Amino acid sequence: MKLKVRIRGSKVHEVGYRVFLLRKALELGAERFNALNSDEDNLQILTAFIEGPKDLIADFSEAARSHKPAMAEIMDISFQEHKGYIIGIGDYIHLLKVELLNEGVSALPKGGYARPSPA
Repeated sequence: MKLKVRIRGSKVHEVGYRVFLLRKALELGAERFNALNSDEDNLQILTAFIEGPKDLIADFSEAARSHKPAMAEIMDISFQEHKGYIIGIGDYIHLLKVELLNEGVSALPKGGYARPSPA
């Protein structure tokens, strides 16, 4: 079974929501998971996809419905069946690492990082 979860609110990004949902997916034993941020009508959107047996999906839905990161400000959460491909959870973890590395590179001064000269 595949599920799409859509979370809308004024503060959904940069509060650890994707990692929060990833952790729940890992705890439940999901093998496929993906989550991405977007914006729509001046609201922040988090869309998550998960695949697994019916009981795993039910437990994930309940957790997403009843818990959220402390700093999150949400308006609504919707759930619907998903028909498309969902990447493996390990691949999603690698994507998160790449995002983090990219943020670090963006923080470097223009011209990049200069290594100190050997003494």
